[in-house]
Amino acid sequence: MTYRIALAPSLAPSLATSLATALAAATLVLVPAPSASAQAGAHPDARADARASLPTKRLVNDRGDRDTQVVDATRMIVRSAPEKGRRATVSVAVTDGLAAGSQVVFHINTDTDATPEIAYFGAVSSEFRGYRMRSWTRTGAELPLTCGRLGAAIDGTQTRLAFNPLCINRGVRSFGVSFHLVAASGEATQDDWLPAPRVFSGRVKAFAA
Repeated sequence: MTYRIALAPSLAPSLATSLATALAAATLVLVPAPSASAQAGAHPDARADARASLPTKRLVNDRGDRDTQVVDATRMIVRSAPEKGRRATVSVAVTDGLAAGSQVVFHINTDTDATPEIAYFGAVSSEFRGYRMRSWTRTGAELPLTCGRLGAAIDGTQTRLAFNPLCINRGVRSFGVSFHLVAASGEATQDDWLPAPRVFSGRVKAFAA
């Protein structure tokens, strides 16, 4: 089944503020606060930055909530940048395809706390922005557009982010990702997260070489 909603109007320059407000509202309504155990598990490799054994690729599969979700992100693949000067990538599969008006957010974490350092916000088949984050819902300074590239097309079954880890932190050694998909039609809003609400994937090396 493909979810269809009305095409959203063009995004205003305050894209981050409006998206963050909408996402915060959706989270308050739909997403319970993460438990202490979930937060404790948010960083499976939080102390592993110095380990050469950190992987360069992570596969995150959906936990199986398809029966309760109209929009459903089913798989996320997080890959290191091949080397400095290249971009790391995050690809997310969306089984039924992306609908007009849907919004995607890639939250990226590089340290041992439970909040993202940067996030890329985008509307399907529209523009995107990258921001430093003060919290899960508060944005800081905008990142240069050259730091990343986000693709999300109407009816596409995949959304993809490619970004330069050095735009986050010149000394970054690893990162994890939390993905949030939001679809809204009128007053109805549905969302989906990978791996889980406000939880990051296992970490990968910032650079493979």
